Amino acid sequence: MNGLDLLAAHPLLLEADATAAEAHARAGQVYAGQPYIVHPRAVAKRLAEYLDDVEILAAALLHDTLEDTDLDKSHLVAQFGHRVAQMVDDVTSKAPRDLSRRERVQREAARLATVAPDSKSLKCADVIENLAGVRQLNLRFATVYVPEKRIISTNLVGAHPELYRDLLAALELAEGYLVAAPAAIKRRAPRP
Repeated sequence: MNGLDLLAAHPLLLEADATAAEAHARAGQVYAGQPYIVHPRAVAKRLAEYLDDVEILAAALLHDTLEDTDLDKSHLVAQFGHRVAQMVDDVTSKAPRDLSRRERVQREAARLATVAPDSKSLKCADVIENLAGVRQLNLRFATVYVPEKRIISTNLVGAHPELYRDLLAALELAEGYLVAAPAAIKRRAPRP
């Protein structure tokens, strides 16, 4: 059974999906106007294109729960096992909020260099999915966000090679958009 088939059928993945959907709904989160679970499902689907490892797919579905919901790592260990919980923990930001945004990104990039290859693969899929929506971002925010992801990407070497390649391609596409967007906006601006 390939990864995409697993997403629809494996009991652990169905449980991870339900747990993440409920936790994000309790937190009142939305993603582009839709229930937040849309994003973790997209990350899991992207990973499933390359991997058929049930635990990494479960971690993908749960990847934002520690950072954004009331679930904690002990809950994930008890319900899904240590490996799933560790991958979720690995991709959860640890940088203190009192640091500047730049310092947080640098710390996160350094920390991500030390995580296991499966966690790096999960982070690649997450960033790819986040970059896919860069055109919907406020342009000013996108000019900060995309370079931050470039910094983080340098420390994801060791991830699944095709996912890492796709991450670099997504970054190039987003960076190209940032170069082209101001010129397009300027061309459309009404003349006085």
